Amino acid sequence: MEPLEGKVILLTGVAGGIGKPVTNLLLKLGAQVIGVDISNQDSVTGLLEQPKILRR
Repeated sequence: MEPLEGKVILLTGVAGGIGKPVTNLLLKLGAQVIGVDISNQDSVTGLLEQPKILRR
């Protein structure tokens, strides 16, 4: 079992800077991530492919 399995985390600023690596770390630790950013969708395309990221 991953340390954050079953946890849902709302993370802002996922499109760049420290946001992408933090998002990837949280996903690797088993969390489901709701990622929010004011940037366009192209900035987060790689993140949207991950199975545990929640998107709408």
